[in-house]
Amino acid sequence: MPERTLKIFGALDILFGTVYLFSFLYVVPPYSDFFKIPVYGLSILLIAAGIIMISTKKAGFWAGVIAGCGLLLTCLVLLGLLTSSAAYLYGLYGAFGKGATYVTFFVMSLVVTWFGVLPCFQLWGLLRSPVRSWALGTNSAKAKEKASEKSPSSKKKNKVELKSDKAGTKKEEDADKKKKEEDTDKKKKEEDTDKKKKETDTDKKKKEEDTDKKKKETDEKDKAEKKIDKKNKQEKSTDKQKGQGDEPEKNKGPKNAQKDGK
Repeated sequence: MPERTLKIFGALDILFGTVYLFSFLYVVPPYSDFFKIPVYGLSILLIAAGIIMISTKKAGFWAGVIAGCGLLLTCLVLLGLLTSSAAYLYGLYGAFGKGATYVTFFVMSLVVTWFGVLPCFQLWGLLRSPVRSWALGTNSAKAKEKASEKSPSSKKKNKVELKSDKAGTKKEEDADKKKKEEDTDKKKKEEDTDKKKKETDTDKKKKEEDTDKKKKETDEKDKAEKKIDKKNKQEKSTDKQKGQGDEPEKNKGPKNAQKDGK
């Protein structure tokens, strides 16, 4: 399939190159020497590229790509020149310029059909991955690999490799299981230690709270006893003061009686 596409586009290049050369020599010959060289060079380039594409593989691929790019570039240049001439005629000559622009549009359509269609399809066909890989020889390594895989020695090697891979995968799975079990054991131990720490912390907090309560109770008892002692002392002091006040009154009573007897 890739070889056939390369030969088809090579034959089309030879056909279009001969048509261009015949038309530029006898049908529409260029009058200025400036245009003769690129026009004849383009037709000869297409014919040579077609011959190389039919005869060789890698060189034919690159010749077809170069010929397609050159033909597409000439198409774009001609379209640019025709659009500039159409704008010039339409802007200067009025009704005559309008008619001339219509003629230039018709010529532009002919340029696209004769110079633009072939290079677009040619580049699209040659730059596809199967044709490009076939022409550049990138699939040869893959074909060798496939042939080596089909051979019996390679099959034996593949079986041995598969067995070794399976054994390696089993070892890896066992190692992963052991690691997971160790991780779970570590997590359980850590959780148990955390629980014990939490329990000890709670016990310590309870003990501290109990001690604080006992201290508060003892402090309150001490305060109450101190208040009671203060009250008792105050009462005793008041009683003493009252007793001292009553004694002088008693002593005054007999002294006054003596004075009255005299």
